[in-house]
Amino acid sequence: MKMNRNQILGVLSGCLLLAQLNACSSPIIIHDTPLSDAVTAEETAPLTLDTVVTETEAVTEPIVTETESSAAEEPVDPTVLAKEELSKLRRDDLDGKNILIASADESAVFGDFFDGENAGSTVLPETRLARTRLVEERYNVRILTSVYDKEALFEEIKNASLSDLPYVADFYALPNDQIGRYFANGLLLNLRTLPFTDYSADYYDKNAMKSLSAGYGLWGAVGDYTFSPENVYAIYFNKDLNEKLALPSPYTQVKDGSWTWDALFEASRTARASLDSEGNNTIWGDNLGTLGLDICEPMFIHSAALTMTSTGTDRTPSLSADLDRMTSIAALLKNNVQNSTTSPTASAFTAELPDAAALFTEGNMLYSCSTLSNTAAWTDVKTPWGIVPLPKADAAQRNYASYVGETAVMCVPATNGALETTGTILQALFAASSHTYPEIYIEEALKYYVRDSATVDMLELICATTHYDFTSMFVSGLSNLRYATTYAIHSAITQNYSIKTVHNTYRTNAENELKTAFPTNR
Repeated sequence: MKMNRNQILGVLSGCLLLAQLNACSSPIIIHDTPLSDAVTAEETAPLTLDTVVTETEAVTEPIVTETESSAAEEPVDPTVLAKEELSKLRRDDLDGKNILIASADESAVFGDFFDGENAGSTVLPETRLARTRLVEERYNVRILTSVYDKEALFEEIKNASLSDLPYVADFYALPNDQIGRYFANGLLLNLRTLPFTDYSADYYDKNAMKSLSAGYGLWGAVGDYTFSPENVYAIYFNKDLNEKLALPSPYTQVKDGSWTWDALFEASRTARASLDSEGNNTIWGDNLGTLGLDICEPMFIHSAALTMTSTGTDRTPSLSADLDRMTSIAALLKNNVQNSTTSPTASAFTAELPDAAALFTEGNMLYSCSTLSNTAAWTDVKTPWGIVPLPKADAAQRNYASYVGETAVMCVPATNGALETTGTILQALFAASSHTYPEIYIEEALKYYVRDSATVDMLELICATTHYDFTSMFVSGLSNLRYATTYAIHSAITQNYSIKTVHNTYRTNAENELKTAFPTNR
């Protein structure tokens, strides 16, 4: 369901009211770590570029969608919508049972996006708390969260599975790039065995759920409950510097489809060659060289919407790699990240490296690639900035695609024996999170953080185009698949190997590995 901006204002009021009513309930703290809940966007159809407003249009015109009336509409209380979704589910009284979620800290599924001294409001944390309370009250349960270091959680779960007491938690909230490792060690339950679930509901992310489907199983759940905007990557740009250098507006480039990595790096080179007011070469183009390949490799792959393995319900995954496209991505990374001339990398300095974030916020860098968490952190910086999605790999790419970082996947332990309770609570958590994102998140950003209305349109586009892929989720546990796909790209960048040669060397082993791990008759 899409809410217009008049309705969003009612959403905010409703969240505050519910949070006040639940003020007597406080988050549980385990391992001395304060916990809160994250919430995500109702799945919506991808935004068309026609809905994106240019910077000039944003200054002079209000944003009105085709279906939005200029007349005020009655606000919609998100708690009413969430309760409506919950009312469609079975009722049960679970007698005050504790439901424990073990979360890897990197997953950030329970982190507050707008938190700390920069927080302009408490609406989002209160909305997350309200979501949990709805489930607790409907089913008479207590939902507790235990936060672990990523490696410590894996070791504890693995060791527990080999003992006489295998219980660690009822649910695992795992970083999406770690699913394969847990699967390969037999630690995950097939979610299709859970009763009282309906994974076709709108509050599950269809693309992510397909990517998590392999063989006859579904190995995790992603959707409104797990979405973490603070993990999603985007491009921040210096509006003053962009205008001073007479560069095309990134807003306009996004709208006309010309916003590609090549376009970004061309502008970065222009910025790097420019002189400051004193005639010195102190301006940098971007920070991508400082991020390194660990971040940039998966980010470029996802921004290209590259699918290297095809999968789906009741089928064995199979390699579907586009070797030419993989080669193109590797060249982009090698020429502009590994061998960057536009970022303040170690090769550019004999002294200590400057802080790339400070360079951007102080006006000495054109682009900063970062997560949406910086919309709050950079509220008071003097440099006027805007946000656009990650560029396309090339102009032929149809849609933009957002990289979600380590956003969590909800999984269930293979040893879980309380299937009815687990299925009931899993469905309820996602249902109670529906109809709240991205509307509330974007309205908060508009009120407190972003600098123009065009950025709001970009945030809508970024949140609507998050990209998930089976390969990135499962290569941590499937070594031959990794060699045939992500390692082939990495070796081309770092060792000048041929992607085609590496891929073909491991292709047969990777296909056999997939058939063994996910056997079906398809």
